[in-house]
Amino acid sequence: MKKVALFIVLICSMIACRTRDFRIAGFYEGSQECKIVLFTRTNGSVDTLAFADVINGRFELRGRVDGAKVVCLEVVKAWSDEVKTSKDFILENKDYMAYLSFQKDHCDIVENTDARILASEFYRNEKQLVDGKEFLFKVYLEATEVERDSVGIQFLKLIDEYEAKETELVGANPNLNASAGAIVRGIVNYELRTRQFDYALGSEIPSLELEIRGWEMIKERYGLLGGQAKVWFQERGFEERLAKVEGEMWMIRQAVATSEGQIAPDFMLNTPEGDSFSLYGVKSKLKLIDFWASYCGPCRVENAHVMALYHEFHSKGFEVISISSDTRVKDWMRAIAEDQLVWKYHGMISSGEESVAKMYGVSSIPCTILVDENNRIIARNWRMERLKQKITECLK
Repeated sequence: MKKVALFIVLICSMIACRTRDFRIAGFYEGSQECKIVLFTRTNGSVDTLAFADVINGRFELRGRVDGAKVVCLEVVKAWSDEVKTSKDFILENKDYMAYLSFQKDHCDIVENTDARILASEFYRNEKQLVDGKEFLFKVYLEATEVERDSVGIQFLKLIDEYEAKETELVGANPNLNASAGAIVRGIVNYELRTRQFDYALGSEIPSLELEIRGWEMIKERYGLLGGQAKVWFQERGFEERLAKVEGEMWMIRQAVATSEGQIAPDFMLNTPEGDSFSLYGVKSKLKLIDFWASYCGPCRVENAHVMALYHEFHSKGFEVISISSDTRVKDWMRAIAEDQLVWKYHGMISSGEESVAKMYGVSSIPCTILVDENNRIIARNWRMERLKQKITECLK
């Protein structure tokens, strides 16, 4: 009987030991390169209790304290001492879910075992994606062309598993704030456009398509949230931010729809003289659609290169269609004259269909799109040297 009692005491002691640590997991709404530090101040000195890297806005900490302590959870910019945000709270050897924001009133640290466990799972899922990408990238760099196809397949599988796990976790825990926190962090990744790098691995991987698919899954997860978690999400202004990113993703979808191999959509614009023309109405073996503006310094520099291409290849079947985002006709016409842009087809976005740039997913200028005589896109935003090689090849 004494042995049984001793065994029970030992089991209880083991359980007590396991629960003696504090565990904190959560999310940071901010830039990527940061670390999380947990510390307390005692008699004027700082005692660091735990620290870790923030991985794509997610983190996890673990440690032990002797009794309740007033502590500070701080986000510090990597490779510096710049504090991005912080939150004081009373720490015990318990579980906490944390959400840290540069907006102090949005910060939230709650004692909740279920939420902490879920936040830890989100952290591990993100870490698995980042570590897996890093490993496959090293393999990719050393692989042959044939081997790279296999690496690409593994990378796509890694992303599929990551996205599926995110959806599974939210679906199984719709009312926990950790689910909302994970979705919030996903939105921030898209605001910062970091997913285009997370989902990139050489030219074999369609990173933009993966970015678009990932965004659709974030919206799907938001739809899975229960009322309590959705209120937490909305209180931090993320419903509006979700809508804003959706507008930006529309441009990316259009960029994919007008990528190489796709048929260029037709448009109608007016020349400075008031004559109208359409893309499909311009008959030539090759047509270069050039988005620019008089106020854009890099555009004006590139005009000289486009002019050189025009002089060299126009007689062989090469045409240029310039589309300016200027709003003042006088500035537009002055730039055409100053840069000696002698080709026939000039249009201002504001003088015709205002959606031409959006139609082509053009979010920055200069931007060039080369199409063939069948209006199929064969080059998008290539460097001038490479573009010239392609034009030379097509007009042999």
